[in-house]
Amino acid sequence: MFVSLKAGELMVVLKDELEMNMRLIGARTIEELDESMVDTRALATHIGIIHSCSWLTCSPRSKR
Repeated sequence: MFVSLKAGELMVVLKDELEMNMRLIGARTIEELDESMVDTRALATHIGIIHSCSWLTCSPRSKR
């Protein structure tokens, strides 16, 4: 089912998701987040255009 959200509603959902995930990994603030808390190993299998990712940077696959 497709649900249409207004921008404000979307931001509330994103905020709630971020807060929940931060609680799950033990980060109390954004400043406490670091790359050791992010597992990007399977990212390429979920998003076909991504070749490699590191903390806050991603490189698209090269075209052959």
